[in-house]
Amino acid sequence: MVSFSHHLKVLQNLQAIDLEMDNLRTNKVAFPNKMMTLKQILNDERERINGQKKALSALEEKKRLLELDLQERNEKNKKAQDRLLGVKSNQEFQAMQKEIESSKGETGIIEEQILEVMLQLDRSKEEICDIEKAWSQKAHDIEADILQLKTDYDVLDESIQAQQKLR
Repeated sequence: MVSFSHHLKVLQNLQAIDLEMDNLRTNKVAFPNKMMTLKQILNDERERINGQKKALSALEEKKRLLELDLQERNEKNKKAQDRLLGVKSNQEFQAMQKEIESSKGETGIIEEQILEVMLQLDRSKEEICDIEKAWSQKAHDIEADILQLKTDYDVLDESIQAQQKLR
């Protein structure tokens, strides 16, 4: 005949197995959230890099437009210089010279703007390069973490199944 203490011992072992299974299931439930968090970090970084690249494209477009404006003004100045040679009165000559000087001043401002945009472009390119380098390492680490989580998840599954067999 089986003693009461033997039944108690069996029940205690069964309770320990059940507690272990509950613990394993609790850990298993946390895995999808951890995976989503890691994937969200990856997506956020991708969006950040894409935002930087869009800003870079906008700066390149601004530079292109400024260069076009500069080219148009330079052509205008050349035409004005050519017309200056055909001016007959002193008053017209002075008016044309003022117009040319004013246009040259505007040209100088545009050239300064182009230089500023070029500096911004250089800084932006460096930033993107730095972010992409950091991103590359971070992405590698996160992908390794995701693989580890998948492995741990499979191990938990196996442990739960083993505990169920013991039960």
